[in-house]
Amino acid sequence: MAGSMYEPDVAEAFLTCSICEVDFKDPVGLPCLHSFCKECISRHILESTKGQKLARGFNCPKCKRQVDAPDPQQAPQHWVESFPVNHFVKNLIENVRLRTENRKCDPCCRRNDNIMAVKWCKECSEAYCEQCESFHKSLKYLQHHNLISMTDLQHQPIKDSANRPPCPDHDGTELAFFCEDHNHVVCSSCVTLDHRKCNNVMSCEEAADKQRLQAEAIIERLRMQRDWANRISENRKHSLKTMEDSSFQLCQQIAGLRQQMNDLLKAKEYKLTEEIKNIKLQEKSHNDSDIESCDGIASTTDNALSLLQNALKHGSDTDVLLTIDKVKHETHVGENTLADITREMKDVFLNFVPDKQLQSMSNALKDIGRITVTYAPVHIAPPYNLEQEAKLNQIEEETVAYQSIPQSPSSTRRTPPLSLTLKMESPPTNVPKSPQTSVSNGIIHTRLSPIASARSLPPLILSPKSATPTKRLAPKQASLDFFFKARTIQDRENCCFTGAEFIGNDKIILVDQTHRKLKLFNKEYTWLGEKVLSAKPYDITVIGANDVAVSLPPEKKIQIYQVRENDCLVISNIQTGARCWGIAFASKKFAICCSLQPPCIKLMSQDGRQLKVFSKDTDGNDLFSFPDYIAMDKSAKNLYVTDKYKKSIIAVSTSGNKRWEFHDEHLLKTPKGIAVLGTRVYVAGCKSHNVLLMTTDGDIIGNVISDGISYPHKIALHSDGDHLMVTQYQSTLVDVEKNMVKIFTVY
Repeated sequence: MAGSMYEPDVAEAFLTCSICEVDFKDPVGLPCLHSFCKECISRHILESTKGQKLARGFNCPKCKRQVDAPDPQQAPQHWVESFPVNHFVKNLIENVRLRTENRKCDPCCRRNDNIMAVKWCKECSEAYCEQCESFHKSLKYLQHHNLISMTDLQHQPIKDSANRPPCPDHDGTELAFFCEDHNHVVCSSCVTLDHRKCNNVMSCEEAADKQRLQAEAIIERLRMQRDWANRISENRKHSLKTMEDSSFQLCQQIAGLRQQMNDLLKAKEYKLTEEIKNIKLQEKSHNDSDIESCDGIASTTDNALSLLQNALKHGSDTDVLLTIDKVKHETHVGENTLADITREMKDVFLNFVPDKQLQSMSNALKDIGRITVTYAPVHIAPPYNLEQEAKLNQIEEETVAYQSIPQSPSSTRRTPPLSLTLKMESPPTNVPKSPQTSVSNGIIHTRLSPIASARSLPPLILSPKSATPTKRLAPKQASLDFFFKARTIQDRENCCFTGAEFIGNDKIILVDQTHRKLKLFNKEYTWLGEKVLSAKPYDITVIGANDVAVSLPPEKKIQIYQVRENDCLVISNIQTGARCWGIAFASKKFAICCSLQPPCIKLMSQDGRQLKVFSKDTDGNDLFSFPDYIAMDKSAKNLYVTDKYKKSIIAVSTSGNKRWEFHDEHLLKTPKGIAVLGTRVYVAGCKSHNVLLMTTDGDIIGNVISDGISYPHKIALHSDGDHLMVTQYQSTLVDVEKNMVKIFTVY
């Protein structure tokens, strides 16, 4: 059946077997609610259990869910007989065909006559030509049947011509009644025989009308569940990609390490070979000089010998005397020179002795490294609350879901319907069904109503394991007021917002570390402009009505900017003398997280003078391991620091005294951004996916945000104290949560 032939509200895929990819033939249903042609699923069962001595089940071809064998004692080829026929799909296919195809007369077709039908009988489920219609009307027991023309039938809703499923226990009867006491769809014979003592038996029409409201709620829940599954699937795909990327990088790193070792050894080899060459040249120069001297002496000696022999043989006495004197002198000079050469003469032998450290390193080196696997928990919250009912076998006062496969009334066992395990609440009528969404400058903006936002937050639950608090109060949950994607069309990849602040009453400024940018948004969360910085920034703090200070760790400085209409102008720079991270400002003083040895907090004046450094407590112990983010109260008398390595919150007075330290991974895991207002301290738990509220004395009040955020990073409080901004960052975030900035209303 062609897809274009279907009615617009009946999807082709719904009436198509996913195995053979054509219209269902004898559709049967599995417990997972997927249906297949009887022949197709039978073939799948045989293929799945092939070679198994004692098959106990098979996987659904569509959802891969395990389907247990209806009867393990039976051979797999008989299992398909135990699965129920999907009468709804079968009937729906028949009715769609009635409305999309030219129907032939059924009685005539049985006589091998092809005559077009003009009428349809719902009771008989057959089409008739004019002659057969006349005969149909003439029979007394058929005269009350409702015949409708095929043309009129095509304009009727499918449900008006659909037949009821047959009763599996009584032949020739339809399932037309519903017993509320047993939660069974039954026929008239079932009512008479098995349900005559039941108090709540009604027609299917009446029962369906009562349950349609719940059906709408279940549809909404199923959509949210599908959304949830897709988000998890997307996250796992991203996780696989991340693992592929990291494994590639590791291989590159290992190869690079080997290449680094090769380069190092090659450089050392070159150095040694050059040294050998220099020794050879130096020794060759000495030997060449000796050879040249010896060759000269040999030549002089030959000449003196010849001269003396010729003088004795052919010269006068005077010639002999003169020659002998000269030869004696040259002989003496030659002897002295040869004696000097002989005295200094040495044979040269070159040897190589490997470095002892290289030898010991070679003996000790079992491998060039090791591979470690780190698992980080992923938090993908469900879009609704999962509540377990205390008593699953009690049906009273609960709306029950329709069961398409009736059970035997004589059975005493009851299976609780879905509505009991997943409790559904009807949404308030004043809550919009969907968020208001708009797009401007390539950025998606979505506003939630406060009522809808508050409903998505579960009640506060505090862990009994807390390290510091002496008392606990009951905070109200903040509600998600607005969220928007802050990645603009100019950004080449996903953003990492490590800093965020409210500027006055009409702007937001974000620090995008990935793209080295400051980004400006107005109070409607519309992008205004941006400033590209000279190095990767980290944190930001407001120092005036339109001025901000940004920390630049690579350049070891703080840069002061004036925020204008749609960009930022550099005013001045303050050198910190160390890589600087979190930053806070109050009473004309900066508090800066610095990575020195030991790690410290620097207190600096607005003109760049260093006032104090806090690194050790009164006992001489290091206060910090890696101070990450910092907040300072309005009086600039107390500092509140999140420590990256200690994974704790440390409160220090500006006089240098450590006031308290809080560490409890049950309540707050990997604290990041921190903000203070009055006596309230807000801390983002990056890996516990919450924002915890504390007092400035270290007492735990509880979670103000425990749902609706994933990996919160930086938080910022509006000066009115009513709005809290949260940025999110983690490589494993699903795509829908990346680049997201969320605004919460704080009660």
